[in-house]
Amino acid sequence: EVHVIDYYENHGEGLPHYVGVLKDKPYVYGEHFGPHDIESHSFSSGLSAKEVASSLGVRFITLPTLKLRLEDGIEAVRGIFPRVWIDKTKCVQLIKCLENYRKEFDDRLEVYKNRPLHDRYSHGSDSFRYAAIAVKIHSDAGKGGVTDAQAEKWFTQYNPRFE
Repeated sequence: EVHVIDYYENHGEGLPHYVGVLKDKPYVYGEHFGPHDIESHSFSSGLSAKEVASSLGVRFITLPTLKLRLEDGIEAVRGIFPRVWIDKTKCVQLIKCLENYRKEFDDRLEVYKNRPLHDRYSHGSDSFRYAAIAVKIHSDAGKGGVTDAQAEKWFTQYNPRFE
């Protein structure tokens, strides 16, 4: 089973804010997973978000999301969804995001496009997609967790077309 016990969403804040939110929660964390762009370096500081988070006490494992097609991530969600339990009180916004995640509609051609609509619900749904990828990688690793190198190795092993 996968239990989603809490959810926080915001925008326009710096990384120290989000690290503070994590530290203020009453949870003991195993691993923290982030998308590929967590390793992008800031022009102003020369540091990546991953490096800044580490200096603030949060160590991220980078998910191989750059190599994934959007459809692969959506399939990962579909694969774990039957095992997911979501706290309906603490995750109201996430539930709303998942309920409203949908394809973009082309009014001119009167067809759905092959990509999701980017709106106020897409960020929460994207975060859940990343969580599904992390669950897949973590469950493959067993209880010991994974390193960045292990995650990349398994990703290539299970998705050979991305080598």
